[in-house]
Amino acid sequence: MGVLSMRAYEVLSDNVRRGLHTILLLDIRDNGDFMSAPDAINVLREMERVGGLGVINDELMVIYAARVGWDDQRIDVSTIGNVPSIGDTPHVLVVPGLLNPVEIDYLVNVLNANEELVHKHQLLIKRFINKSPV
Repeated sequence: MGVLSMRAYEVLSDNVRRGLHTILLLDIRDNGDFMSAPDAINVLREMERVGGLGVINDELMVIYAARVGWDDQRIDVSTIGNVPSIGDTPHVLVVPGLLNPVEIDYLVNVLNANEELVHKHQLLIKRFINKSPV
């Protein structure tokens, strides 16, 4: 895996601990191909192994988006531990922070996110916020 920049992991960790949303725009590889969501999750897992902050875990909810703006756009809500197949790249990952009622309603009723998953995510983010140094 070459040089592993930890910047994305540091920003994600800081945002999670502050209850903020994080958008991860995935890189274009040297050969012109786009990084896929599963590739990005593997990189995040490696960053977690190195960084050890506990942010990247199988329970963390992620909004997986593919080809946003194209006719074949796809958006799916799942976890780090259950990466969905979302089709062709380019892919984008959104890790939500604390969600307000409108965001929860949209996730559940428009994106068909599992309501229990959304609830568990809220509790997970609150635990991270409470662990943060003041």
